[in-house]
Amino acid sequence: MWALINKADEGGKEQADQLRFRAVLINLAQRRGRLKDVVEQLEQHEPVLLPKMCRLPAVDGRNDELMQRIISRRMVSTDGWRDLSRGMIGCCVSHWQALKLIASDKSIDFGVIIEDDLSDFSPDFHEQVSQLWNNTNGRAEAFWRDADVVYIQQDGSGWFKGKPRDSTPTTLKQGKPKKYWPKNTAMYAVRREFAQWLTDPQPKRTFGENGRLMPMWTQIDSILPGFIPRLWYFHPPIAQAKRAAKESGDSDVQLTMLSTISSTGRSRREVPDCVVQPL
Repeated sequence: MWALINKADEGGKEQADQLRFRAVLINLAQRRGRLKDVVEQLEQHEPVLLPKMCRLPAVDGRNDELMQRIISRRMVSTDGWRDLSRGMIGCCVSHWQALKLIASDKSIDFGVIIEDDLSDFSPDFHEQVSQLWNNTNGRAEAFWRDADVVYIQQDGSGWFKGKPRDSTPTTLKQGKPKKYWPKNTAMYAVRREFAQWLTDPQPKRTFGENGRLMPMWTQIDSILPGFIPRLWYFHPPIAQAKRAAKESGDSDVQLTMLSTISSTGRSRREVPDCVVQPL
């Protein structure tokens, strides 16, 4: 089950000391500036993520043809779609694609999903997040036996968007999902088998051809917690996202008029695009 990276110790023996994982960065085509910003932040705070990262071109909710394909695939609830903005639909489908990508990679133990509005990191980010893959003495392997999803970022416990981070010591805690909490999905880790459980077709379930997360009826950060039996989170969070550009959404990823907040620029490190199946 566990795909371990082996390194030789001083005595020449092979030691399994790191779990295998990949990182998926969700980024709209017109947001190259956001891509540059988050990659530069990761270069500073956790460069080990970058060689394992690919860029997932986010679903653009302004694309009428693409929206029609999403609706025709029954990925949106007929009861709830009128309450969803095009941006919310695009955001949810983008996370579904990221989860599918992680689920299909049998060479890894877990994946990390990142939105391009991630902007701030705690001083102890490297020390804390490396717990997820540092398998010295089998610690990471033991942890993931009891975890499905780890919220690295969330908004509502110890560090709110646009506010100072609490000065209390960071802890990795097990929690029980509540309605609308944990809030936000700017950075989280998911066990590969659980990503598969979320996205595998459910032939015996009505409208289950796209897995358990679909058809969507609200935004992704309100859907996901209800499916997580073994949820962990960092408190205070060790990463945080930017505040929404407008008050009409938790994240400007979910806004309909995305072009008003696009930016340009290229990172010094190129992140390859993920290989995904077209919708």
